[in-house]
Amino acid sequence: MSVKLRERKLAKGAVKYYLDIYVNGERSYEFLDVRIEPNDTKSAKAEKKDIANLMRSNRELELLTKNTNYLPKHLKNLNFFDFAEDYVEDYLKKDVRMVSAALKQFQAYVNNPKLKLVDVTPNLMIGFKDYLNDDAGLSGESPHNYFTRFKKILKHAELEGLIRENPTKNIKFQRKNGKDELRKQVLTSEELQTLAKTECGNQELKKAFLFACYTGLGYAEIKNLKWCNLIDNRLSTRREKTNLKVELKIRESMLQILGERG
Repeated sequence: MSVKLRERKLAKGAVKYYLDIYVNGERSYEFLDVRIEPNDTKSAKAEKKDIANLMRSNRELELLTKNTNYLPKHLKNLNFFDFAEDYVEDYLKKDVRMVSAALKQFQAYVNNPKLKLVDVTPNLMIGFKDYLNDDAGLSGESPHNYFTRFKKILKHAELEGLIRENPTKNIKFQRKNGKDELRKQVLTSEELQTLAKTECGNQELKKAFLFACYTGLGYAEIKNLKWCNLIDNRLSTRREKTNLKVELKIRESMLQILGERG
């Protein structure tokens, strides 16, 4: 096995460094984000080459220690919450608030701001799972949802090479089956008819609820609906969480609930 630093000459005299990697009889190349420009000073060129050599050494060490428990010293000392907070800050998906809330639950559980990333072990994760189920004051799907979002943080650490294996890998979350567990109810057609005939102090709320029941759309989808989503009595939109397309034929009774087209 070998990892060698190479140079590639670019246009106008620039130089870009790359790694020539030979492992198990196979050769591959990895370009580094280190580039020497023609107008760089002598000291700048030397500094960039030192950086490239350091990256070569780290890559070689990574390959040599693959499938072992070895971690470099700087990774052993990495603070978990520093890493996790940076991850949440850069997280762009719609469940970012849930990921952030899951991290706060973990902070409350461990109560140790100096916790190192390498100290997040499977045993600690089992304890966190039990805490969410029994001691965090949560109910219904919340414990499972928090644990699922927290796993994303550790999965990212694994992908970045900061830990050898995700400590939640072999942990299955079994939801607590208590009397207070939230169960989603489905109204029967008879119950819906009863509701439709029942007086309500807020007619707009009543119409919105009946429309949601008829279409199966949630609040997140309904609040984004526009008249352009309704063409020839067919409603076309997308699920908020999955982005899957939804198409429904709207009956005359539901069109009356929507009111005059605006």
